[in-house]
Amino acid sequence: MIKKTLLAISIAFMSVHSFAYDNEVCKNQRQSIEKQIVDAKRYNNQRRLQGLEKALDRVNKVCSKQMKKSV
Repeated sequence: MIKKTLLAISIAFMSVHSFAYDNEVCKNQRQSIEKQIVDAKRYNNQRRLQGLEKALDRVNKVCSKQMKKSV
């Protein structure tokens, strides 16, 4: 389970960095992580939930920084 959480975080973080920080990419990343958060809550998987919340926080920070730079 920890491996899956770390994989989700890594994918989210790398995916955001791999692209040109496009709004659509950020939106898709957020939606994907938010869907996984719903699933983790449904199954009461606290460890996965914590990892996903960290991943979402990172995506939000990276995307908001990039949006400020592009303006």
